[in-house]
Amino acid sequence: MNIDSYLQRISYRGSRLPTLETLQLLSIAHNLSVPFENFSIIAKESIKLDEGVIYDKIVKRRRGGFCYELNGLFQWLLKSLRYDVTLLAARVFDPHTKKLGPEFGHMALSVGIPDGRDERYLVDVGFPFCVLCPLLIMDGSTDRQGDVDILLRLESWDIWWLETKTVESSSECSWSFQFTLHPRQLSDYMSTCLYHETDPEAPLTQSRFAGIHLKDGGRTIFTDKGEEGPRIVETKWNHDENRFVKTKRVLERQQVTVELKRQFGLDF
Repeated sequence: MNIDSYLQRISYRGSRLPTLETLQLLSIAHNLSVPFENFSIIAKESIKLDEGVIYDKIVKRRRGGFCYELNGLFQWLLKSLRYDVTLLAARVFDPHTKKLGPEFGHMALSVGIPDGRDERYLVDVGFPFCVLCPLLIMDGSTDRQGDVDILLRLESWDIWWLETKTVESSSECSWSFQFTLHPRQLSDYMSTCLYHETDPEAPLTQSRFAGIHLKDGGRTIFTDKGEEGPRIVETKWNHDENRFVKTKRVLERQQVTVELKRQFGLDF
């Protein structure tokens, strides 16, 4: 890995010392620079869970990816900077179907800081709906990131939940996931990766999707699923109303390429 090229890709110019502050800044920089996107899946390109292949796609070709690619590559960077990193397997809870996905349906990271403290942090640059910053892995950890309240909850001895709720919504949870702290290898996700790539019922095979975080704590989502056609949904801070406001724009087909380049840095 060329660390300089990777850090340039995510527009990071800060310290490289393996501290908590550096981890926070790297996570934010990555989330603001590299989109979650499934365009390779829709184009029926084979996804290879190989760090070198993922590096070429995201850093050299300036693409995004989905959780296995984004977190799989980010953990390589963190290890290169001397962090202690463990891959975690997670099951995503879909608030629409009220069901949990497969065991290896999502990848997250457990990161230790080499400063002598016995603390680990949940890090995730591959989930477009929340987790902009690292979260201390402790029962009851909470944070407000943008318009989302986040709670980390220990359900049993090794079943954890990351639960999210939009600040101005009802008490019902939004996109969340269940995970354990059991260490995994990149190869452990191969069969579920194939499911995400090829199963006609898998969420990522349904339509093109891209999501990226914004500096104000909001996010931008693109999709072309549904009768409306391609559209962008943005959640941004409105200074006049002193709150986050969600807006939707339906795009003409000829606008899609321009918007993907302008808002997600994707050039096709």
